[in-house]
Amino acid sequence: MGEFGRIEVFDHPSNGRTVTVVRVRDSKLSGPTLMQELAHELMALIEQDQRTTIVLNLSRVDFISSAALNRLINFQKRVVDAGGKLKMCCLTPQVESVFVATRLIQVFDIRPTEADALSSF
Repeated sequence: MGEFGRIEVFDHPSNGRTVTVVRVRDSKLSGPTLMQELAHELMALIEQDQRTTIVLNLSRVDFISSAALNRLINFQKRVVDAGGKLKMCCLTPQVESVFVATRLIQVFDIRPTEADALSSF
């Protein structure tokens, strides 16, 4: 696995399988360069590292752009197409309100804590 600048990646055993925990490092998910780097790193998890059981922790994110939402939708699609599952957790109130307003709260499997997300696999 390569080095990542926008995300932290950890393997965690959960219910007899290994789950990849991904923590986003940035507080603001916006801007074309950041979005391109983040998308590249997330896709590398699937394409290069064959990781498809993923918890995406957004606890540090307090702003998310529409471009970032689009990247997350694409990431989820790639995970599912690879036969995996994606869970999100730890949405800040600001980010959760965006997910509610856009109705993406119904699209993603969102758990309140990382532990809840891990135990849900």
